Amino acid sequence: MTGAQVPHDEAARVRDLADDIANTRRESAKKLLREANLPQPGFVWNPDADLLPVPVLASLRRLWDIARAACDMPTAAQFEHLDLGTAAGDVAWAEPAEGEFQYGYRRIGTRLAAAGGTDAARNGLELGLLLRAVLAAAAARRKAIFLLHSAPAHDGRQDSWARLTLPLAADPNGPVCGFLVGALPMATVPVAFGGLRASS
Repeated sequence: MTGAQVPHDEAARVRDLADDIANTRRESAKKLLREANLPQPGFVWNPDADLLPVPVLASLRRLWDIARAACDMPTAAQFEHLDLGTAAGDVAWAEPAEGEFQYGYRRIGTRLAAAGGTDAARNGLELGLLLRAVLAAAAARRKAIFLLHSAPAHDGRQDSWARLTLPLAADPNGPVCGFLVGALPMATVPVAFGGLRASS
């Protein structure tokens, strides 16, 4: 495989993963993380804020719902980092970057950065592909998605992460131009997916 083929191959994998995630098919994501010896991820589309297992993420979901009350989805202009209140330290702002299915983070909350949110290389190829695919799937469906996954920690352990991705539009009926991503590492994520359900 030549170096020039790698970005194309990665984009194709992200595209296929995103399509599966958008259509609530989980097998390709499970297979991807098995390759990395990581536990299986869990997804819930459009989770009910009241049933999210992490208060910070529930608060973030409610803010997003309030902002989109009169439209399909909120716009990026409706949010400032300080508006997020106690959630601000656990939120990253993601935007599409140059290249197909590439995303960059223009701001990362202090708690998220301290927990390793800036060290994308540590996540490895497979988890990086999954996280890119989740963003692409959220953009395609224009809906919130909750993800539980594991990631390598600084000391070699595997941390559990609770992650809520909320798409933002350029204008209420326009394309997705970015995302609010709330993410928290947790020793044990107290959630049973049978108890999480989608909201309207």
